Amino acid sequence: MIDAVVIDTFKDGSRRLMRADKPGTVGVIGKDGTTVPVSYPAGAAILSGVGGVALVGPVSFQSLCDLAERVLDGDPRALTDPLSLLALASGICTFRSDIRDAIEDDGIGEES
Repeated sequence: MIDAVVIDTFKDGSRRLMRADKPGTVGVIGKDGTTVPVSYPAGAAILSGVGGVALVGPVSFQSLCDLAERVLDGDPRALTDPLSLLALASGICTFRSDIRDAIEDDGIGEES
């Protein structure tokens, strides 16, 4: 179970964008079909679909930057992976939310 906070919803509520509350580990299917443990940090982006099924993540900011660089480098796998766009969009919206929260917490932009 991933501890996460819902940031926003999309597709009439059937998709939930979330941020991992705590670091953790999830099992993913490896190339040989076995389950491989993959760790993620607090703050990782998660996009879930109907029934809470994870569509993206949890994925860290660093992993999203690595994916973005692969796309910019023209990596065919990154360009054609059907989840690349969802992962990048989830990351951008998650970290935009982090920035908004930080600005509100610091009082930046408020008049004295």
